[in-house]
Amino acid sequence: MTPAELVAYINTWYLGTVTASGTGAGAAAVVPNGVAQASVTVADLITYLEASVYYILRLAEIHDLDLEDLERRRLLVTSVLLGSSASSKVLDKVIGRTAPYWGKKLVDAIPMEAVRQANKILRPRFVTKWGTKTGVLVLGKQVPLMIGAAIRGGGNLLFGSFVIKAGEKILGPAPATWPQLDETEVVAVEATDASDL
Repeated sequence: MTPAELVAYINTWYLGTVTASGTGAGAAAVVPNGVAQASVTVADLITYLEASVYYILRLAEIHDLDLEDLERRRLLVTSVLLGSSASSKVLDKVIGRTAPYWGKKLVDAIPMEAVRQANKILRPRFVTKWGTKTGVLVLGKQVPLMIGAAIRGGGNLLFGSFVIKAGEKILGPAPATWPQLDETEVVAVEATDASDL
């Protein structure tokens, strides 16, 4: 796959995962047991967060970002989950004016002290924004007759699409080719593919 094809694939996977998780949590409103509903809601929140973090880190890999450092990974994930505009407002104050696709410069250009300071500011904002979003969806899933499943699944789909848009604004469009492949490797791969026919 080309990088663009792989991004399209993981976008589909991510939206499908979070939508299915939300729909399942909303469908649990049919069961009149509060313990079952609470555990399904917690499972949905964990699934959404895990899928989102996995998605963002895979997107970073496609853009050839090597985020070995925990603080830099945390900054990227929190920024994408918060959204591009909210993150940029905070980062402008901490590291100066952010450029378009600043995620590509995250590894080398942003000093570690600025990364730590940005994480301290972004963390509480993320918790507040995340709590507001999920609170509305938790209430929406309590609507009976499977309407809650549609509300929760649709809400997760909507929030998932916001994550995808923020990832594109922060990291930029997918690269045209794989940066780590040189010309000889591309020719060798194409020759192998042709011999398979």
